[in-house]
This record gives sequence, C-alpha cells and structure tokens, in this order.
Amino acid sequence: MNIARFFIYTILLSLLVGGCAKKPTDPAELAVFEQTNDPLEPWNRFVWKANLKVDKYTLKPLAKGYRAITPEPFRMGIRNAYDNITEPWSFINNILQGQFGRAGRNLGRLIINSTVGIAGLFDAATDLGVPSADEDLGQTFAKWGIGEGPFLMVPFLGPSNPRDLVGFAGQSYADPVGFALRREASTWTNIGVTAGGFLVQREQVLDQFDSLVEESQDSYAAIRSGYRQNRVFEIYNGDPPIDDEFDPFADDF
Repeated sequence: MNIARFFIYTILLSLLVGGCAKKPTDPAELAVFEQTNDPLEPWNRFVWKANLKVDKYTLKPLAKGYRAITPEPFRMGIRNAYDNITEPWSFINNILQGQFGRAGRNLGRLIINSTVGIAGLFDAATDLGVPSADEDLGQTFAKWGIGEGPFLMVPFLGPSNPRDLVGFAGQSYADPVGFALRREASTWTNIGVTAGGFLVQREQVLDQFDSLVEESQDSYAAIRSGYRQNRVFEIYNGDPPIDDEFDPFADDF
C-alpha cells in the first residue's frame, strides 16, 4: 500500500469506526463542542494512547540513544541537511500560493546551503540574511480557502486534519526530492532517509514533548490545541490576524 492510500484509508476508517462524540444539547456546551471541532474524539483519544505506547517503546528510546551518542554540532548538521532538502517543496508551495518573494528565498537558501553550506550541513543562508520560508501543501490548501475539517489523530504520525493529511499524502507524489529518491535510490535508502527524518524530528522535541505529556492534566487536549494553534501560525507565516472575530479553529482560511 502506498502512502497516499494509507492516509486516505485512515480518514475513511476514522469516519466509519471512529465512534463520534455525543453532540451536547446545552447551548454553552454545544458552542464549545463546535469550536473544538473534534467529533471523532473517542477514536482520536484511543489512537493518541496507542501512539504514546508505540513512541515509548520505539521512537523515544531511539531518539534518546541518538542524542546520547551524537554530539550537538553533528545533530545540528543533520537537522540542517534535512531542512535543506525540503526547500524545493517549499518553493513549489510558495509559488502555488503566489508568494514569489518567499519562493525566491527558498531558491536562494537551496543554492547557498547546498554550496557554501556544504550539502546543507551548515545554514549559511540564515547567516547571510536569507531566512527560511517553509511551506507545505496543507498550508497551500488553506490559502486556497479549503477548510481544515475535523481534528484527526493519525496512527504513528500524530495530530492532523483531513486537509493536512491529504497534503502530506500529496507530498509523497509531488515532492521533487522524494520523487528523485524513489526513481534513483534503492528501497532501503528511501526507508533510511524517511526513518532518519522521523528520528531527527523526535530528538528535537524530546524535552518539550515529554514535559507536555507528563505535566498536562489532559495531554490529548493540550496536543490538539497546540497543533491547531501552530498550524494557524504557520498558515499566516507567523502573523495571524488578531481581532475579536478571528477564530483560529474556523474552516475559513
């Protein structure tokens, strides 16, 4: 099964067997229910607990081991290299959004970091005044006016929504770097690159994620809120509108 089909099946499975939360009749409770936009909450909470178990016995120990044996300068270089290979995909999405200045930054960063930065190991572009301009297909969909849909907790991957999940699946087809790897590299190389990316991301949030899970009275609700607020921040490139009518959870981006 390819990645795109997996995500499509995940959405359908969530809708079919996910056990919807009971819609309240009290007006105040109904308003909170609609703002939360999590009709699949029982299913999502089940997946969240399962994800925590998987993480506890697999990804977290690997990330801690990786941190223990790899000095910070080397970890930073690897993070920079992974960030560098996302520039072509960000470039495409900035073009699709009509953000040509940001697309130019993607192109500049790719050239600078791939050369002066030695294959992306050093973020020379930022030092030279060319900041990052990350974008993904979920953000592009949002800029096109596509609503996020209900909150989803995806097996193994974590928090998402239908818009972002379809965008993530689309990346498996359209990302130029991923396409080149599938075409030119072996299956094991592709697996290694993908697994390495997950490991690098998990190591980056070891302390923050563990603190959230251990200290929150309801870690699921905290993750849900944090994910959605962060996506709003990303969609608006760090400058979301602030007014009395702005609802960060509305389906009207």
